[in-house]
Amino acid sequence: MPIPLASLGLDSLIGVSAAVLTTSSFLPQIIRAYKTKSMDDVSKYLMLMFSTGTILWMVYGVAHSDPVIIGANGVATIFNLILLYLKFSYTRSERQAGDGSRNPVNILRGSEEQEEAAGGRKEGNGQKQGK
Repeated sequence: MPIPLASLGLDSLIGVSAAVLTTSSFLPQIIRAYKTKSMDDVSKYLMLMFSTGTILWMVYGVAHSDPVIIGANGVATIFNLILLYLKFSYTRSERQAGDGSRNPVNILRGSEEQEEAAGGRKEGNGQKQGK
């Protein structure tokens, strides 16, 4: 049963507004990742830690029977897990497209494999660029 906004106090209205804003802040990143098929600039550790935090907030919300905390953190967890899924899916597909390797070490390395897969060779001498 929805809570009528007129019955909320100022503190609850601020809490609901904060919940809506922080939860919906994931949508631009989800849309961008879906369109670009890339999550290179987003840390998987940030997403893992954030998901853990929102799950703990949901437990806290259940313990205190607070539907705003439960709802906001439940949706934030779902959005964050979507981002995490996209991160691992796009990382895996980029690595497979590069050299066909499914080695987990290569997935975690980053730009070295991308440079190599893109043909990171110096013009003229055919040697790979060094770091």
